[in-house]
Amino acid sequence: MTRSLNTERLDVQLELAAIIARNTDAKLYGLLGVIDGVRQLAKIARSLHGRYEAACSYEWANTPAYERRTERLEVHAAQIGEALGVTVEHQRDPRGWPVIVKGFGHELRLG
Repeated sequence: MTRSLNTERLDVQLELAAIIARNTDAKLYGLLGVIDGVRQLAKIARSLHGRYEAACSYEWANTPAYERRTERLEVHAAQIGEALGVTVEHQRDPRGWPVIVKGFGHELRLG
């Protein structure tokens, strides 16, 4: 049985939420806060993936306004990661996963 990309994405999100919840003071964020933060990171990662693909393929995606919006999304992802106690790195190559989350001895990729 093959797994869909959406199933794999959901599995990674659940795994990341479980890792964060196990390794942080759950009272500080609350379990729903951790899940919401991971959900937001995943949404930003999907958005960044599309933006990185466009920047690689289309001239209109290389405008200063488009690049500023992409940078704002990257900063927002880093802020969410910091609040969750993990490090967020960005891979701008559209062939891979755009967001790499590192923390608590794990490295997971979102996109």
